[in-house]
Amino acid sequence: MPEIKNTTERLLGIPFDFEIGTTAGANYVSKVTISSGYDFIWEELLFSSRTTAGVPDSILSPSIRDVLINIRDEFTGKDMFINSVYLRSIAGYGFSPFILPHPYKFRGGTTITVTVTDKYGGTSGFHLQILLFGKYVVSK
Repeated sequence: MPEIKNTTERLLGIPFDFEIGTTAGANYVSKVTISSGYDFIWEELLFSSRTTAGVPDSILSPSIRDVLINIRDEFTGKDMFINSVYLRSIAGYGFSPFILPHPYKFRGGTTITVTVTDKYGGTSGFHLQILLFGKYVVSK
């Protein structure tokens, strides 16, 4: 393994917050732009949900319902999934992270777009937070 010199690394989670309503088929979009001069190496995805009253949901709560997710690297135009995928299929009920098979590098200055689609709707909304966990490294 080659030695990496003069790199500064910091662990970081990038949060994407959504207030999911009650309309079936609604899309929710959140964007974050990576600072120039740094790359973000994405390694894990986690999520948590709370009721509209701010109470954390049980891991068995049906509030995640049929929520689809897609993550896009706006610099390359690449979607992380070929199609939107069900959040539960990649992250279960939120108590363990989804670890990427291979880390993905977002270049400094790019925008990460997370799109969530609530296919079900329901009688009450909820707060959903998606967390991309990885590390910042100085761009070369």
